Amino acid sequence: MVVFGHSYGGFIAQEFAICHPDKVAALILCDTAPGQLGEGEVESSGPPPPQQFIDFISNGPYTDAEFTEGMKTLIPTFFHRREAADVERSLDGSVYCASANSRGFEVLAEWSAVDRLTSITPPTLITVGSHDVFTSPSQSHRIAQRIPHAELVEFPQSGHMPWMDEPDRFFEVVGEWLRRNVGQSA
Repeated sequence: MVVFGHSYGGFIAQEFAICHPDKVAALILCDTAPGQLGEGEVESSGPPPPQQFIDFISNGPYTDAEFTEGMKTLIPTFFHRREAADVERSLDGSVYCASANSRGFEVLAEWSAVDRLTSITPPTLITVGSHDVFTSPSQSHRIAQRIPHAELVEFPQSGHMPWMDEPDRFFEVVGEWLRRNVGQSA
């Protein structure tokens, strides 16, 4: 199968490709990171996430309602080119779960794929928005440096969700990569 993982889904996709290499024909990692520092790394590259995100995560959210309200203020930071009203409409109906969010960050604090990425052998496409303030381009470079033959494409007018900031280019890049690597398109 072709496995696609964005952000936290990218952590899961990396782990799946490492643990189940026989099931992955191709891997696409979008705006994600490889986890904690690996052997030989002295510091994680890239700027920290926005202070409002750090404050939000450090102080809860404790309820689903708090999480939903907090995300309304954070959502614009996920994009580079989209208007706030347009973003809100496209994410209307999203469900936010405070307990899942909390547990996700607990797991992430201990997780790293860095030293295991060299075992990923299927064709791998890594995409990242140049203006991603959550998983900066330097995190995608950390992944690309370790996965053999990985292809990295940066989207200069995108934040954390390039398929929304630069949809035409994003789907063109992914479609062409799929044609070249697995004989099909998106």
